[in-house]
Amino acid sequence: MLQVCAPGCDIKETTHHFCIRYGGRTYPSFPKGEHGRGRRAEIEEDRDGADLTVSVDGRRERIEVKGTESSTLDWHKLKVSSQRSHDALTRGGASIYRVVDVSGPNPRIYVLTHGRHFNLEHEPRWAVKRVPPQDGRYPLRGEPYRYDLPHEPVAADDWAIQP
Repeated sequence: MLQVCAPGCDIKETTHHFCIRYGGRTYPSFPKGEHGRGRRAEIEEDRDGADLTVSVDGRRERIEVKGTESSTLDWHKLKVSSQRSHDALTRGGASIYRVVDVSGPNPRIYVLTHGRHFNLEHEPRWAVKRVPPQDGRYPLRGEPYRYDLPHEPVAADDWAIQP
């Protein structure tokens, strides 16, 4: 699947990770599983409304990918086009992976879950509307996950919460 998403990429496998070269960048430690002991991620096209299905050790995650050139989530531009995608998000357990700053040097990924981060309102296409926070005491509860440089290793000092 990586060859489809990143045509022309160069993949080298080591004991614990993959080294991937693509688009002039190198991702030297793309994980392949717990210490290289056979854990494999499989990525395939989803045929039931989402864009992708990712399976790791038998656990499946369905993903609807939505990108924007903006550096913010741009909720007002976030749309779901088909009834099948709507059903995958509301009943099928799929999540939206919102990729922001797609053309910039550091794109980020937000993981959004129906009912927790957004609801869908019917328009000619389904509009994704942010769910307002329920409790002001915990300002980060319910916020989408944000991944900066999702393919790069993370140092222990970088695990601090960022605004």
